[in-house]
Amino acid sequence: QWHVNQASEQVYGGMAFGAEFHARRAIALLERHRDQLAGMPALEVLILNAKCHLAKAMIDSGKVDQGAEMMESILSDCPHQYTPLHTLSLLLATYPGSIGVSSEELVDLTEKALMFRPTDSNALAAAGIAHIRNDDLEQAKEYLDQAAGAMTAWEGLVLFPLAIVAAKLDDPQNADRLFARGVAWMESSAPTQPIIREIHRWASRELRHEFSSEGSP
Repeated sequence: QWHVNQASEQVYGGMAFGAEFHARRAIALLERHRDQLAGMPALEVLILNAKCHLAKAMIDSGKVDQGAEMMESILSDCPHQYTPLHTLSLLLATYPGSIGVSSEELVDLTEKALMFRPTDSNALAAAGIAHIRNDDLEQAKEYLDQAAGAMTAWEGLVLFPLAIVAAKLDDPQNADRLFARGVAWMESSAPTQPIIREIHRWASRELRHEFSSEGSP
């Protein structure tokens, strides 16, 4: 778990070579101790997490074809169950930069997870983010609004993407309000979560881009 956490920190921090080292180390240890870990509920998801980080690190370090091929293999081999589908879709939806799969594939993955839990706030949020990546703002807003109504934790997973949608739909005041709420929540509840930090960075970039022509801060 420590190596997976380190790989995650470095993937989201842009340190591809360190992420690759920790992801490979995590996979090796998990495989070596698979028999002792048999029955561990989170084992499959932990391995999936490590493999995703490895593929992403390879893409970021310049081994783009190998990383993309590995990512496609992960997609095709992913168990057709909610937890691995959601874990995979959330990672791909929140990774910075290239992920080695298309936005359409990402949308399809989040929709598959939603089939299992159509009212789950985290699954709805991931689907909303995927639809932003696919430039389908109306569907993104629908999913994110549903997620906001059901979210009891990880509000930043909804607030920052909603701020992006509001900015892209020319609603700067609402975008600023949502972004400020997201920052307040992040600082009090999830200051060290790599996924939330990345969504915050993404929203910051998008808001600056959308409002730059108007001279907004």
